[in-house]
Amino acid sequence: MKGNIITMKLKGCMLALALISGACSAATAEKGFEITPWIGYSMSSELIDATGGDLSVDNGPSLGFSVAWYDSPNGQGQVLLSRVSHQFDYGDNLTQDLDITYGHFNGIAFFHQEHYITTVSLGIGFAQFDAQYDDDIFPSAGVAVGTRHQFSDKLAFVTELRGNFSLVDEDSAIFCQNDVCSAEFSEALWLDTSFSVGLSYQF
Repeated sequence: MKGNIITMKLKGCMLALALISGACSAATAEKGFEITPWIGYSMSSELIDATGGDLSVDNGPSLGFSVAWYDSPNGQGQVLLSRVSHQFDYGDNLTQDLDITYGHFNGIAFFHQEHYITTVSLGIGFAQFDAQYDDDIFPSAGVAVGTRHQFSDKLAFVTELRGNFSLVDEDSAIFCQNDVCSAEFSEALWLDTSFSVGLSYQF
């Protein structure tokens, strides 16, 4: 099992490097890059305890940073790194943190409205789950819809409703210490839903 975890981590890191490298080489000379800091609020799937009982995971803040480039007037490529922070209660009123870092390569389509732009995004990448006792990396995908309000040629206010889907290992030991587990994944598909806002700057 440990060998599989190490292999997945290596694949995740290789994928992240490939995505960033591809992003840098694909940026067009005409439009250049666009950077966006994001702040938001995230809701997630639930966990279960050792007896199969539900463990509610609280909603938490999310932060992100993206680098994008224009493929055409109607679309962008984007590398997005984001992190969401959750907590869950277990045992005798004990609390444990669960932080998740997402690295996604996204394609974004623009649909021009009269006063703003509607955006639709699809992406793939990895998710690193960091719990109290260990961490693990899983394949992940994301889908999002949002809006883009252009202030000037270089500055835009952006919003996004995003769903991140991660294919997790239900036997992962990130919640376990000395074979005693405070929680387990309830199913193989983990979902994080977040609403975020950001400010995009093109250079």
